[in-house]
Amino acid sequence: SYVGDGGTAGVSTCSEFGGSSNYNTYLRLYEDDGTSSCESWPVIAVNDNSFGSLCSTILFPTTDGSSYLIRVGGCCTTDSTRRGNFELALVSLAPPANDVCADATAISLGSVT
Repeated sequence: SYVGDGGTAGVSTCSEFGGSSNYNTYLRLYEDDGTSSCESWPVIAVNDNSFGSLCSTILFPTTDGSSYLIRVGGCCTTDSTRRGNFELALVSLAPPANDVCADATAISLGSVT
């Protein structure tokens, strides 16, 4: 599980985010709705097959103090490819310093600053 900090978070089994897996992963993200059982929490996002591969990634805005449950499963093919080993990467993406429209910094195509 993960407790939000009000920023954007990401979970991934993809190497692009630092995760890995040796099978076709499927992610579900649940948010605590105040009930006692996580089985009744609403699903707020799902992903299967990110970056043109069999890994999965979800990026999501968080609410400060809210709890999130991340479920990793297998998907879609034979039993032998629906299970295996994985490393789940969790990243916190800070909003840009100029995240207000009135103070936005203009950028051009190819800009890296």
